[in-house]
Amino acid sequence: MAVPQAISCDTVDVEFAEALQSASALGWRLERIEDLKVRALIEGPEVDGLPRETFIFEFGFQDYKEKPPYIEGVHPVTGERNQPGCFPTNTNGYFHQDRRICAEWNRGAYSELGGPHSDWQYANWMNNNEKCSTLTLMLFRIYTAIYHARYRGRGGK
Repeated sequence: MAVPQAISCDTVDVEFAEALQSASALGWRLERIEDLKVRALIEGPEVDGLPRETFIFEFGFQDYKEKPPYIEGVHPVTGERNQPGCFPTNTNGYFHQDRRICAEWNRGAYSELGGPHSDWQYANWMNNNEKCSTLTLMLFRIYTAIYHARYRGRGGK
């Protein structure tokens, strides 16, 4: 059953406002690029003498909260989407080589949209192990994954 766009939009309004508070404290840049689309720019750490990299993630909130958002990585120079160069390199299990954030709170990880997880059900997405059920919590999780000890810059180089 589809969620009316107005309801999803109202939910995104509230969550976007909450996320803006965290964004300023952590140096994230957030933009509301459409009613149901948010862009987040998160700068990675300097590591091994490599310059800091900016990672862009776009969240599509159609049918939110019945379904999780669809999250895409966007390359900051080329504009490519969901290619290895759009994601950080690390092996903590979130940024997969199959070009997606692999988490129950990303619709793109479900097999329905080409993801690897036929074992996940949308009905359970908000009860995921990490309790990432709001935009702020998802951004925090992405941020901590980028700042993980195994981070080694941008993928696809």
